Amino acid sequence: MLRRVRVTRRSILRKLKMNPRLNFLSFITASLLLCSQFFVCAVSAQQTASPLVSEEATRGAALLSQGDIKGAIKALQSATKHHRDDATAWYYLGLAYNRDGNLKQARSAFENSIRLQPNLAGPYVGLAYIMLLKNQTQPALREAKYALTLDGQNAEAHYIISAIYMKEQSLPQALEEVETALKLNSSFPAAFLLKSQILVAMYPKKIAFVEGDSAETRQLRRREATLLLKNAAESLERYLQLDPTTPSAKLWREQLETLHVYSQSDADDDATRTVFTSLEVTTRARILTKPEAQYTTSARLGQVSGTVVLRAVLASDGTVKHILVIQSLPYGLTEQAILAARKIKFEPATIDGRPVSQFIQIEYNFSVF
Repeated sequence: MLRRVRVTRRSILRKLKMNPRLNFLSFITASLLLCSQFFVCAVSAQQTASPLVSEEATRGAALLSQGDIKGAIKALQSATKHHRDDATAWYYLGLAYNRDGNLKQARSAFENSIRLQPNLAGPYVGLAYIMLLKNQTQPALREAKYALTLDGQNAEAHYIISAIYMKEQSLPQALEEVETALKLNSSFPAAFLLKSQILVAMYPKKIAFVEGDSAETRQLRRREATLLLKNAAESLERYLQLDPTTPSAKLWREQLETLHVYSQSDADDDATRTVFTSLEVTTRARILTKPEAQYTTSARLGQVSGTVVLRAVLASDGTVKHILVIQSLPYGLTEQAILAARKIKFEPATIDGRPVSQFIQIEYNFSVF
């Protein structure tokens, strides 16, 4: 049985201290809106918006803030049925559908909100999020940038732009955008997670073996790579502090441990290193079998597509160890990629005839057919 919620428009506004900008981010917390791992954990109305027209819409927003997604959808559906011109109610219905994984209905709700009130930035950010999940990066970038023309202080728009740049491997730009998002909202969980992943994505290039480098140059590059991983670990720790109950908490705590392992390994000098790149070994590790990653039902319903990129160690004992997530996808796809990677069978690399451990990058592509 749903707990009854007694709430009025006046009580909502009192919670917001009568802020005319209707900053619902302080009222509807980030983790309750779109919490889907790598992507947006909050799409807020940090811009001028019309007040909610009906009591049903106000109640729906309150239920959304409490995590009662089904109840929020029911109330907001009723609100938009009886008040079809309530742009803000349509917007919150889009947020609720997003949180429920119903991206088709969410998109329709956001589009209705835009049609009724085209100067509201939030629905454009919502559309950008949906497009990003579907790997439609350029349309997503267009919508997010347009949202910033309406509200230059919208942290979520900067976050989405950063995620797009990361997918396109424009990592310095991605880092700049996510840091802007964190300046605007220093308690934005998903932005800390994204920043961690951007720093991790910078790591392989920094640590890459370059023929002709002196020992001093290689040591300097390793120190710089170690600093990247330490900063990534700090951002990931902050993410877990802000959103400790995320469904992927186990995954990211394991990732945090792996970051510590990698940073320690990179701090070692040449004489004590135990893991090598493919260019440093005599014979490279040879993959014998690479099982496919399974597409999850929730990802299929959301029509999510894209690539999960992992870095791992093909250990000298024939096992896959220390899987580091370079690029992730929501709805359980990252976890499925890791499960598949752990089942890889291979012949270890060798140096002068003895088995050694080798770094490898693994990619799993997910497409909706």
